Amino acid sequence: MKKFYLFTLIILAFGCEEINKLTQFDIQYSEQITVPVIVSTDTPIVVTTPDIPTKTESIYQLNNTSKNLISTILLSEMSISHKLPNEGDLNFLSSLEIFINAENLSEEKIAWKYDIPETIGKNLDLETGNTNLKDYLNSEYFSLRISIECDSTILEEQLLDIQSNYTVKAELLP
Repeated sequence: MKKFYLFTLIILAFGCEEINKLTQFDIQYSEQITVPVIVSTDTPIVVTTPDIPTKTESIYQLNNTSKNLISTILLSEMSISHKLPNEGDLNFLSSLEIFINAENLSEEKIAWKYDIPETIGKNLDLETGNTNLKDYLNSEYFSLRISIECDSTILEEQLLDIQSNYTVKAELLP
């Protein structure tokens, strides 16, 4: 009899884990920004993305849920890659903060990296917070504001790619 209860407990535990997976999915975004020429390292550079369409309604439909069934959306990963000029890298960065904005919502810091080593190369993974970003991604558009501190000058514009992954937890449609 004890084996039966143990077996039932194991099935229930793994069954609940499978249900949780059904109600969780990821949304990815990719944006490019241009960092202007930097001749002085005394002042942070601020770069803002244009409005980014969320397109979450169609993503929710594909995942058998809807806007009103979303419980949380967390930024799970964010990274920056250097694209142009080809011989360039991210070594000019000393720290970086990224904020999200949406209409009628206050700005929220969502990712950062401080004390960036001078040998970072072309790719940088950022630290992310635990803020529920549901309202931002349920908006029609959002934008990003990037605050960059540099420890060296750059004599040409730099094209950077920002990759982000948001994990959505939602209830399924009946």
